[in-house]
Amino acid sequence: MKEKTKNYKWLPWAVAIAVAVVVAMLTGNFGHWYVLDPWSNAQGLVTKLAISTFQGISDTAHHWDARFYTIIALILSFIIGPSLWIYAEIKNQSKDDQAGNSLNKGIVWYIGIIIVILSLQVVPSAIMKGFILPNSWKSAAASRNEDKLRMGLVRLGMDAYQHYYLPHKFGGGAQSFRSMPSEGKGMRAIKLTDLENYNENASNSYQLAPVESDSAILIYGVGNKQGPDPDFKNVNGQKGKLQLALKVTPGDGMFHFSYENVNKR
Repeated sequence: MKEKTKNYKWLPWAVAIAVAVVVAMLTGNFGHWYVLDPWSNAQGLVTKLAISTFQGISDTAHHWDARFYTIIALILSFIIGPSLWIYAEIKNQSKDDQAGNSLNKGIVWYIGIIIVILSLQVVPSAIMKGFILPNSWKSAAASRNEDKLRMGLVRLGMDAYQHYYLPHKFGGGAQSFRSMPSEGKGMRAIKLTDLENYNENASNSYQLAPVESDSAILIYGVGNKQGPDPDFKNVNGQKGKLQLALKVTPGDGMFHFSYENVNKR
């Protein structure tokens, strides 16, 4: 029986897989006391921070426990498990006496292969997320930049709306975008520098289209993040940046947005 058993080279794998299945079932039903998924803690931490931000709470905690478990999971899955398995395989192949039981691979081999098997459920997703995550971060950054552009344009639009209705003696256009007081030199068209919320040193840049109407102006906002079209020509001379345009028409509702080079359009 011993001579027959030693030829069953699949036995160690069967035992390792069976143990890995049991461990996986235990971790799934009785808590994650053995976690090889680095993304569970990482995503939990990101979710917690996102909720705090949404509620207006500044989460200053370092969350070292989540960071620690994430690092340990990465080390176990990608370094320790494969290293133990490879080391044991090399050691077993170098033995002169191969007459022993095929199950006698050594504790190091079993520990390494069980970690590798358990990691198979997360390694493919980890590799995939490694490629997808940078794009997700870029998309999120572009979305945040778009929101900031929109908020900045709305503030400038509100200022322009007020200047449109202000009388000349208060520095307004008296219901015209082309009749702003010009320090004793007649009237001129409205400028971005007339608007209280305009900041030429802001991370996003804003530009006013030539004012050709008394009742409508067009303000462009150019972001600091790349848009989906690298060849898009921005109004400020840049290339490929996110760009929004706000049309201010006080006599017709109030604001009208137009979108250019925005990643979700």
